Amino acid sequence: MPVKTTIDSNINSLAAANKVRASKVKAGVLKGLDETGKYGERQMKAIHGPHSKSGKILRSIKWIKTGEYSRTVGVFTNEIYPLILEKGRGPIYPKLRVTPNTQHTGYLGKHIGAAALKFEIGGKVIFRRSVGPAKPRPYVEPTRRSMRTMFPKIMQKEIANAMAHK
Repeated sequence: MPVKTTIDSNINSLAAANKVRASKVKAGVLKGLDETGKYGERQMKAIHGPHSKSGKILRSIKWIKTGEYSRTVGVFTNEIYPLILEKGRGPIYPKLRVTPNTQHTGYLGKHIGAAALKFEIGGKVIFRRSVGPAKPRPYVEPTRRSMRTMFPKIMQKEIANAMAHK
């Protein structure tokens, strides 16, 4: 039979061991969680910042409260581009579509003509036959590794501060 331990029971036992009120320790835990969320948001934005072109992804990086003792840091958007930045992607080729303009009749019969990718950069329209692969520029995973190290340190500091103010 598994033994379950809740954060509340740990708060109560820590408060009893240090002869402080449980509400002080709980306040320290909650402040530590908030500080950890803020730290993760700052870290992720700092790593992603140099790669930001429009700032749209940068604005979607935030931390949110997902429960009493739970905080989540991440990119809150439904777009695929943040994942492409994190993991990279392969080359992109245009989809060949049969239209009256691309379908031709030659001596070998009907065939589909060439297609191109269309981009607008700086007000100038550019056509390309393909776009090469994009290498990964991770910003989520380095933040996760950093937070594994910083979480205990931030929590210790905030709980100690809360218990110092009896």
